[in-house]
Amino acid sequence: MDKKENKYGNVNDGEKHNDYAENEHNNFRADANEAIQDISTKKNEQQGVIIIDDDDGSDSAEQDGESDGENECQLSRKKARLELDPAATEQSSTVIEETAAEKNRIRIVSWNINGLTDNPSLLLPRIRAMIDLVAKLNVDVVLLQEVTPDIFKQLSDDMNSRGYFSCDEPPNMPPPSHSIMEMLGLKMSDISSASLDTITPHYFTSMYVRKATIALLESNRDPFEDTVMMRDLASMDIRHSPTKQRIWIGNIHLESGQKASATRCSQLKASLKALDHHVIGLVAGDTNLRDSESNRVKKDFSKERIDESTAACIVDTWEALGSDSSTRYTWDMLVNDTLQMSGRTPRMRFDRCFSKNLSPVRFKLLGTERDPILGFISDHFGICVDFMLPNKKEKKK
Repeated sequence: MDKKENKYGNVNDGEKHNDYAENEHNNFRADANEAIQDISTKKNEQQGVIIIDDDDGSDSAEQDGESDGENECQLSRKKARLELDPAATEQSSTVIEETAAEKNRIRIVSWNINGLTDNPSLLLPRIRAMIDLVAKLNVDVVLLQEVTPDIFKQLSDDMNSRGYFSCDEPPNMPPPSHSIMEMLGLKMSDISSASLDTITPHYFTSMYVRKATIALLESNRDPFEDTVMMRDLASMDIRHSPTKQRIWIGNIHLESGQKASATRCSQLKASLKALDHHVIGLVAGDTNLRDSESNRVKKDFSKERIDESTAACIVDTWEALGSDSSTRYTWDMLVNDTLQMSGRTPRMRFDRCFSKNLSPVRFKLLGTERDPILGFISDHFGICVDFMLPNKKEKKK
């Protein structure tokens, strides 16, 4: 059989990756719909909740009608039919509830894309496979780690072509000392120089949002005070277009290695403090955390909260959804053979998401299937979390 070069730049059947993305999309849609229906059912069963309507709602039907291409006359006829048919009324009510629930959903992905791969020729094809997947899943916010300067522009262009735009530029930071460079095994030639006083790290984080659902309001980069690996907290304020709600998002890649435990914990605490300054938000990324470190930081942080009345608001989303063992390990050398560890097969939950005043409804790992040509998309599995935004008009008695 003749082989051809596919869109990923590899000799393989070009439809293979589309099939993979399609299967992931179908699984996501079925599970997400089930989760949303469960949330809607629970809300209907709750007592002591009043819906406070801030406006008269006169424009709601008009907007819905316009989106469906229906004029006022058609809406009137539909209303008359529903009034005559109780079964149709019940079915329509269910559809409206599900549509409202879907409108309040936001989906985020965090993924370390292994920009420092030992197989650089596979990096761009793997990134494009990742982009295909997040686009197929209609992800709203994409948080990436280990993006390199030489791939950043192509990555941003490819994301833009699929309906996403970049929310930040590569960071510029004061250069580390020569001793730190030696410790990291780096030379000045490994790092892009922006000026005599600042340099661009040889890898960094990057954030993207879906144009159709997210408006970017502001973005920032704040280097961690104690970093020796040029790590920072990248953040952005966004507006969720369907609900007009404002959300703060943080993207982190915390200090690596066992010897950096204290620094890593300090960086996590700084990230949670930044999150705590906002009403609604999340921080996610490659934390490099061990469970004992995360537990210690969360315990210490709960004693230092800005607002003690909301001490339970910030949660680890994987834990909040029941700590499913099948989605525990995001850096899993027992399954993922991208890296060779000299006979060792460590399994770690490095990639985490912490959220505040968001209701997580689904947590899934991405990139868990091995392509015969590309291998795994990264040495890390991506994490994909669905949240339900709080109803701004919901108020307890």
